[in-house]
Amino acid sequence: MKNNRIFCLSVLLLPLICSCNESEDISPKFLCDMLSKDYAILLAKESSETENYVAKELKDTYFRCTNVNLDILDDIAMLNGKNFISLGNTEQFNGIQARKKIDLSKQALNEDGFYIYTESNNIYINAYNDRGIMYGVYEFLENTLGVKYLSHDYTYYPLSLKEVNLYSYDKAYVPLFPQRAYLNTPVFDNDFNYVAHMRFNTDYAVMPSYMGGSSLWHQFPIPGHTVGSILPYTNYLEGGVDSNGMPLIKEEYKEVYQHRYIDDKVVNNWYLGELDLCYTNGVDYNISNSNSTLNLMIESLKEILTKDTTCEYLHIGQADVAFSCPCSHCSESASKYKSSGVMIRFVNKVEEAVNSYLRETQNGREVTFSMFAYSYNVQPPVNDEGKPIDETVIPNKRVTIKYAPIQADYVYSLDDSRQNDSTRNQLKKWSVLGCDFMAWTYATIFSNYYYYYPHYQSLRNLLTELHNANVIYEFDQSLYNEYNVYQQYLDAYVFSKLCWDIDKDVNELVKEFCKYYFGDDAYMDVYNFHMLMDGHYNYLTTKGITLDSGGSFITGTNFPYQLMNKACQYFADAIAKTNASSSKQKETYIKHLEIASLTPLYMSLRFYPYYDGVNDEMSSSLASKFFDLTDKYGVKKYGENSLLTIANLKKEYGI
Repeated sequence: MKNNRIFCLSVLLLPLICSCNESEDISPKFLCDMLSKDYAILLAKESSETENYVAKELKDTYFRCTNVNLDILDDIAMLNGKNFISLGNTEQFNGIQARKKIDLSKQALNEDGFYIYTESNNIYINAYNDRGIMYGVYEFLENTLGVKYLSHDYTYYPLSLKEVNLYSYDKAYVPLFPQRAYLNTPVFDNDFNYVAHMRFNTDYAVMPSYMGGSSLWHQFPIPGHTVGSILPYTNYLEGGVDSNGMPLIKEEYKEVYQHRYIDDKVVNNWYLGELDLCYTNGVDYNISNSNSTLNLMIESLKEILTKDTTCEYLHIGQADVAFSCPCSHCSESASKYKSSGVMIRFVNKVEEAVNSYLRETQNGREVTFSMFAYSYNVQPPVNDEGKPIDETVIPNKRVTIKYAPIQADYVYSLDDSRQNDSTRNQLKKWSVLGCDFMAWTYATIFSNYYYYYPHYQSLRNLLTELHNANVIYEFDQSLYNEYNVYQQYLDAYVFSKLCWDIDKDVNELVKEFCKYYFGDDAYMDVYNFHMLMDGHYNYLTTKGITLDSGGSFITGTNFPYQLMNKACQYFADAIAKTNASSSKQKETYIKHLEIASLTPLYMSLRFYPYYDGVNDEMSSSLASKFFDLTDKYGVKKYGENSLLTIANLKKEYGI
């Protein structure tokens, strides 16, 4: 567990809770100052390990902020007149639920939601599942105590509170999606505390049972591109290499993988060391062949799911390649069904066979299979009239499409009028298939992490579009291999808050994050930096400049010296103000500010050669400043590719 940083501050907390009863005054009503009364935490006699875990979290955090110790009890008789915070199915909550008809069903709470209710100065938190109870406690700590969960290693705790003003709660908190995550570095590295505090639910970071677990996906070594784990080519090697130096696959298995026919010989078609499958082998030809792709996939999944008897979801993810199998069978099938239709027809066959086997051998069990709409098969299998090509390209009930528009421009929502033509309205075209959808969206410039890219400004519209498309899992991928890129924490914060309240104002969320992450003395400078850059991005759009996800528009011409100098100055001013302050958190704030300043410094460094009036001495000074900070904080990466390292960047600048 990472050490959290803290503020010393006594605050009067404002109400943020609304009633759910529209027939009454929905304004939250002041109930009491909790510190003027004795409170305890009340659990049911048969409480779960998650309820016990989060009760201790509540107890510890309450003590940290107030120096008041809350007893954890499971017997109402032991309260001795104290007020209580009830977690889970206590007898007291059960009575209120029956009287108020509170609906805690999976459907009402969209799996991970929760309900908070107050009566007679007592607080009740309950949910459909244990995860929801944990999220409910975090909601209470944020809104009533003023705790702010900001990054993997920094949480704001108001200390030595003299008042904890309790306002009325009577509300169901329901997430937009049953499963949701913003993939950044701590999520990728399984920082479960951070995942829980962000209220994510993802197969990329499966929380332990004491945190309520996560939705039950089969866990592959690589959760996205899984076919290499289901049918690893290493199981079928001949030994030696082919004419291109790639591993040689046994003759009887070559057609299982991407291949071509050259002089009546089967030659596997590798792409940057990756090898996808042939998805017509066993569907359109070799139908009775035990070594077909389809049959080998079915048998492999039977074995996998015989061992994993609990998972509810399994992802069949194509290899991360740019093209489908080029064999004549796949080419012919793709011309009829499109590449996406080829994949759906294959996965439908897999689902039918595997779930038939599971129903027979595991008491009626069924698993939901997901497949990508990504890269070469992102276009839906619909005709010119916008209808499914035929019934075989309609996913089975237990097959869901994981839509991954990597070609999109990530500063716009999918249906924004400024979105590129290949992406705009694409999800709507997919929706005619009438199946369940998941989404895998993208959030950063993967070749330049320190290029400013205000993805967060698209999130409100993006999440609304996905919610309206009945998406059940939204996975927003950002960078995942460098902790020292500030933007990933701000984006994740905005994403998390919007997933639970889509009506929140994005700029107010940005300001809130900045206030607690950078401190009172500096936060407006950082907020103004964001508004400066966001405004400039909007200006570029009005000039017809495409804000593409590759960042080709980020040039010295489009980002003039005056703009970048002002951006850097905001951080210089913020750091100077913080250094001059008496804040006990000065060291932490300076760290946050210096890491965040890497973005305008990096952009300026890249643009200096194109600015008039910038000489070698100025460029050298800026390079020294940037690399001094990367050394100070141990920055290793500035992009996704293995070559995009700070060490290689230093060589580029002769350092």
